[in-house]
Amino acid sequence: MLRYWAKQFGEEPDGPPPNPFIDSANFDGVAISQDGISWYEVQGLRDLGTTNSERIVDLDAAIAARGLVYNSTFRFRFNQYDNYSIPTDGIAIDDISITGLPARRLIVTVPARATEGDGTAGGPGRGSSPRRLWPLR
Repeated sequence: MLRYWAKQFGEEPDGPPPNPFIDSANFDGVAISQDGISWYEVQGLRDLGTTNSERIVDLDAAIAARGLVYNSTFRFRFNQYDNYSIPTDGIAIDDISITGLPARRLIVTVPARATEGDGTAGGPGRGSSPRRLWPLR
């Protein structure tokens, strides 16, 4: 999840850009790319108010919707196009964070009830990760 806070200062909305666009475009929004060349807007910044509001982009959903993948060249960017800057015009973006589950997470499935010392309870558990599945003993 990409989270950030944003507000505008008399900003005139620009965009949306073509999807995908190559290298650059004149628009106000958030875009993603798996190669740094072809970009896809995932959230516009054309509807901001004059007070800070939290914005959230589900990066997993945005990537899946466009048939992209995470890789070493994956990028996201904030784009603002205008002729003046703050305080007369423009967009302020603050407190950017990216959160998610680690790619190499471990999932353990065990019986719902077990008492210590009772031996095997309802069969062995299972451990899994995104890449493999194995029995726990």
